[in-house]
Amino acid sequence: MMTSAQTSKLNRAFDIFFGHNPKYPLWILLALYLRKENKLQIVENCIPDNQIDNLIWGWDNGADMSFANLSFPDSTLERWGKNGVRNVSIIGYIEGDEQLSSIVEIFKQEAAAEKGQSLLFKPQWEPTFLLEVASILISVDDKAFEHAQFDSIFDDLILRVFATSKFRGEYMQRKSLSDAVSHIVHNVSSSYPIYNPCCGVGTLITADAPFIEYIGEEINPVICSIAQLRMKWHKYTFANIICGDSLHSDVSEFGLLVSTPPFESFSSSQANNSILLSLIDKCLGLSKPGIFVVPAGFCFNHLYQGIRNRLVLNDALQAIVMLPAGLFAPFSGIQTTIVVVNPDKPNKGEVTFIDATSLIDEKTGELNNSDFNEVWDSISELKVTVNNSHIIDKEYSFVPNQYLDMNVEVPDGAKLMSLSELGTFIKSYSKEKKCSVRWATSTSFSNPNAVKTYSTYEIAPGQSMPHCLVIDRDCVLILATGGRGVSIHIDENGEIYTHRNNIAFIPNRELILPEYLILELSKPYVANRNFGAYTASLAKNIDHIKIIVPSIERQKEAINDYQSQLLSQMGVEISMLKTRRDQEARKELEMRKHRIGQVLNDAIPAFDSLYSFIANTDQPMTRDTEVDALFHSTLFEEMTSIQRGLKKASLLLKSLTEEVKYSEAIDIDFCDFVATCTTELKPTKTNVFWFGELKENERPIVHISEQDLKTIFENIFSNAKKYGFTESFREDYFISVNFRCVDLVNRPFLRIHISNNGSPLPKGMNPERVFEWGKGNGHGIGGWQIRNIVEHFGGTVSLEELSNNPEGFTLRYVILLPLVSNSYE
Repeated sequence: MMTSAQTSKLNRAFDIFFGHNPKYPLWILLALYLRKENKLQIVENCIPDNQIDNLIWGWDNGADMSFANLSFPDSTLERWGKNGVRNVSIIGYIEGDEQLSSIVEIFKQEAAAEKGQSLLFKPQWEPTFLLEVASILISVDDKAFEHAQFDSIFDDLILRVFATSKFRGEYMQRKSLSDAVSHIVHNVSSSYPIYNPCCGVGTLITADAPFIEYIGEEINPVICSIAQLRMKWHKYTFANIICGDSLHSDVSEFGLLVSTPPFESFSSSQANNSILLSLIDKCLGLSKPGIFVVPAGFCFNHLYQGIRNRLVLNDALQAIVMLPAGLFAPFSGIQTTIVVVNPDKPNKGEVTFIDATSLIDEKTGELNNSDFNEVWDSISELKVTVNNSHIIDKEYSFVPNQYLDMNVEVPDGAKLMSLSELGTFIKSYSKEKKCSVRWATSTSFSNPNAVKTYSTYEIAPGQSMPHCLVIDRDCVLILATGGRGVSIHIDENGEIYTHRNNIAFIPNRELILPEYLILELSKPYVANRNFGAYTASLAKNIDHIKIIVPSIERQKEAINDYQSQLLSQMGVEISMLKTRRDQEARKELEMRKHRIGQVLNDAIPAFDSLYSFIANTDQPMTRDTEVDALFHSTLFEEMTSIQRGLKKASLLLKSLTEEVKYSEAIDIDFCDFVATCTTELKPTKTNVFWFGELKENERPIVHISEQDLKTIFENIFSNAKKYGFTESFREDYFISVNFRCVDLVNRPFLRIHISNNGSPLPKGMNPERVFEWGKGNGHGIGGWQIRNIVEHFGGTVSLEELSNNPEGFTLRYVILLPLVSNSYE
């Protein structure tokens, strides 16, 4: 069964590996695959029969034991000495697997390309972290690799490899896009094999979209080898990945061609002889269907006007699907389109256009496959089928939004009109850059009231670009990104400058009111067609935006309805804001009451002990008289505890109603803090031991409020005493505080471990719930306060449950506070 513990092991191994910035990151892919197949081992005193089997070190420059003391702990060296260990190797057994042997050889050639080495790994690497990575991989439960969720581990690892500088420019197609393309494949053709001439690492094939037979061709031998290894990992036995140049390929026996050609082939310098044109020619010549994922510019850029003409005039274009932007992030921000070429398409003389730009999961950034499949398979307002003659009339534009207005329902008495029919455009542009102008961007218009009019004086001064749009009259500014409309008034402060891709439109008020136009621009039937994804084309295609235009009276009614809804919504938001502030204030007050209660709870036992002693003795007393026989506390010590608690409670009561949530942060020498505050922080009748694992003269400095730092310790100590130290007869309870300086993600931190040997967490309670409001053992406030304080000052806190700890610890808080400096005296 796949468990979070097994996943955590793998992620830890990957973090260690990539944390050393490996020069040859391909090793981790190979090692993970071999571990899955139980072919990865750590072997001592081994001389491999075949040099290719040795994955980590060449034998001549391997784990030289003469330098082992620089890398390994003394305990390991002592064991090696007793056992006569002369070397340590990490072995990958690949004998008998010709394809795997070929993959390893290609990987080694890639590693050797720079310095003529025949090794897959850099000899200077210290063996310690490599052995640690391999040990973690080997420790993963065999059954975990059988779990379905484990399939994504390998693909995620490829992404991390591609994120290294060695493979900059390589990318993986998202699974959601591959599933969408595969859905179209199964709809367009049932003939096999499927041929992918630019297969990359084979990401078109997913667990949800398998094929009966698949041929993938990739020109780069290293990427091809990664694809072959991926097929072996997923056990896609139907896939045959070959290394070759698709422009000169002799593969012709296929049922359907599918491809995501390299995006760089779409540059202006390569457009006329790009891979895409060759592949389309191949489909037309063999009368075979083809499905291509290409940059959206293919649909409107003049460089591809010729091929668009051919596809329409030959009646070989079946469908165009405009995809959401960002599907290739973070490798590329380019927006893409699916082009379906089919000389034998069923819808002769017609083309189907789909606008899928809104079919995206906002949380994951992935294409929503269920919605996509529904749109492809059925009738939808995002889909329209048009006659070839309409495409010719629009000068062979393949942009779906230009055809979807056929689906718009126009109410009786209204018209669907283009902007050029409703007014005129301002087309005045500056010739040079100006240093002090009113410069308008999308961030200049932040008022929630969509129909607000912005005057020149409200636009902040700035520096303009050359050749930008100059607005010198009242108008509606249509922003290229998103297509939002804004009402502009030019006052005595003069002109407004903005980006040339924006549109300044002067509406004819006898036909359309500016406020109504702005409201309509935000509605889906317009917003989905505003070309906002490709800003440079907005001006060129602005006339294709059409607006439903009713009578002026109807327009006024729509404006009044919007303003009424806005006022109502603002009232609701103000009410919600007040409620949220009241809740936060109540939480803060309860938290402060909780702190006072903690202080008093610590003082009350001392008061009870003293009261019981006095009530049951008639002997004369001195300051050294023993009051509590169990803890051997004296009269003076009990009185001191009571006095200290009352003083703390008094100070907390004074600040009970103050608005300040956190005290002011200062630089605190943690060693000085420990030296001066341990007595104050120690709960009554509780042993607290502090240990600093610091280098000589090391003085960790943290930037935090001293009072809030005390509150952290007091909360944790109090909870340990109240909920952990529950057996009154035990005298061996204690709290341990251990601190040291550590480096994590290239940042210095003070790490504090706070442990106790009391009772474990009760049944039904887990470490994460300790930090949730109202979910603790008691009031559920202390843990929540600890996390809020630590995170406010830039740190993190977690709670770990310990089992079989030699010191008897059951729980351990782990606090990381950023170091201002790690200074030395």
